[in-house]
Amino acid sequence: MNGPYYTSDLHRYSELRELYLPIVDRIFRSSSPQEYYDSLEDWKKRLYALMQFLNECANGGISQYFFNQSGDEWPILRKLLIDLGCDHTLKTLDDALAFFSDSSPSVLATLRQKECEMIEQKIGSLNKRVDYIVEQDLCERFIRTLPTHIISENRF
Repeated sequence: MNGPYYTSDLHRYSELRELYLPIVDRIFRSSSPQEYYDSLEDWKKRLYALMQFLNECANGGISQYFFNQSGDEWPILRKLLIDLGCDHTLKTLDDALAFFSDSSPSVLATLRQKECEMIEQKIGSLNKRVDYIVEQDLCERFIRTLPTHIISENRF
């Protein structure tokens, strides 16, 4: 994120973060993280993919997103961005994807990290960040897709 920001400005991100943190906690505490993840409802997988993207891009840009394990979720994220009509962010993601062989980085973190290292040797870091306004728009659009009971239970 590019600042300055005030806590009141981050309300949509913060609201989604409250839904996201328990999911992450359960994944990492599970004796079988992949099995737990696979059992999640679709909206939770989409939330996980979105928040991983926003967090990594805010911290180190899209390069960090792809380098870290969170980049495993790029196919889900890409579909989500299409579904939400987030063309600007989709273009940012697609521009980064174009640097990978066959425009498709491996969903396996270790292979993708090697691809990232080769890209960085050629062109430098893909350090494009997601703008704050875009981030808030993504969060707002995502909230509108949540199941009705989630919206009412969390007072969105």
